[in-house]
Amino acid sequence: MIYNAPCTTYGSKARCNVTAAIAWLMVLGVHASGDPAPVAEAVLVGGAPQPSGHVEIISDARAPIGDSDRLLLTRGVGAWTWCRPEPRGDGGTTGRARFRPLRELPAGRDGDYPLRAFLVPADLASRLSEHWPAEAEWCDTVETVGPGQEMVWLRTSGPPPAVDDAWLLREAAQPIARLEAVWVGERTGCRVVKLVADAWIAAGDRVVRWPGWASRRVARCWTVVAHAEPLGDVQRVWVAAPPGVALRGEATVDFERGGRFVGSGVVERRDARFWFVRTSGEVRADRVRVGDECRLRTPELLATGGAAARLFAAPGGLFVNAGEADGVRGGMTGLVYREGRFVGEVWLEGVQAGYASVRTNGEGLPSPPRALDELYLARPERGLTEVGTVVSASEGVVVASLSGREAPLNEPLLVEGQGGGVVVVLVLRESSGRALGVVVESAPADGAPAAPAPGARLLRAATGAGARPDNSKGKEHG
Repeated sequence: MIYNAPCTTYGSKARCNVTAAIAWLMVLGVHASGDPAPVAEAVLVGGAPQPSGHVEIISDARAPIGDSDRLLLTRGVGAWTWCRPEPRGDGGTTGRARFRPLRELPAGRDGDYPLRAFLVPADLASRLSEHWPAEAEWCDTVETVGPGQEMVWLRTSGPPPAVDDAWLLREAAQPIARLEAVWVGERTGCRVVKLVADAWIAAGDRVVRWPGWASRRVARCWTVVAHAEPLGDVQRVWVAAPPGVALRGEATVDFERGGRFVGSGVVERRDARFWFVRTSGEVRADRVRVGDECRLRTPELLATGGAAARLFAAPGGLFVNAGEADGVRGGMTGLVYREGRFVGEVWLEGVQAGYASVRTNGEGLPSPPRALDELYLARPERGLTEVGTVVSASEGVVVASLSGREAPLNEPLLVEGQGGGVVVVLVLRESSGRALGVVVESAPADGAPAAPAPGARLLRAATGAGARPDNSKGKEHG
């Protein structure tokens, strides 16, 4: 529920609705033991008339507002400004907090959207960490670097790390060092494992948890391409060896760039720092490049819908790059998807060690399966559903056009095609089909926050049950 009250702002003379404010405080007290919304709507109670103007909100003494917390003041989706907290001489004992807008909003007129305010805490990312999309990275920050660059100390956020957790440091997309936690406390001490000889680490560098807890939640193993070299018609690719992953024999990996499939390959050998992958000449959309993301595909992930194989064309028809080593058996049913949309069911035959042929009767399919389509052995456990597209973005605020599906408030949404996985949280919806959101960064970089590109899709992650295809109808997968 939203509890809002008219207010005086920017020196206006309107009277506050004290009854509504008191009611809001009573409700706040009732729900104090629960989990508050990460971005809560604040009750505006006005402020003293000043030339530049300021706003006041009702505050909870048990949750003091920090110097890095911000207030987003809006008059609908089309007019907004950030507000910074101001110190109060009473120390906040009056139950109010004062903010100063960074710019003045247009004066309201009859029929305009009411003035509303949303309190954006400095630790917003940590509050959202339980629901952080597995496709989005979680960054922490290097605080100090030890002598000889052999140790570093990290400032972390989100769920506390543990000994043997790891982080990946990249420079211009190339992985250059792995950091391994050897001591955990107020700061996390890490041993440095260099992946390039001239790797240099500096205070302020952002490092990615590897894997993040969101990836662990869905049993996803990922890494990054460090080097690629031609090998006849294919490539030999060096990828940074993911920490704590034990491979049994050869393993299949898939390469992606900006969320788009690039190619597949097989891990032929490995050492403490790298996996060495031979790419497939048949299953590829492009040449693999340094910085491409690499995902491990295990039989367990394939069986439960946590990973997909890929179709490829060869003399004799259509095949899939999964076989006996991946748990595929003759007569199995596969579910074919293209760009997240269900295409139809196929049957697997002629299973070999690393591939199988694909058969379809072709009846009732809106589009026949084709090379590079995804093939799942179970309904995908996780899918990304579009809820809207970015109209504009600046100063860490996003205006979005909703797609008609439910667009949840206070839930992290992934921005498609943004390097590292930019996350947005919607805080305000309008009947016009537009929404206002804020960009969330786990470890904000210096300068302006990431600005999603206009037209980028906002995607909501969903978890499914991994139902077997022979117990499901095709329409259930659409």
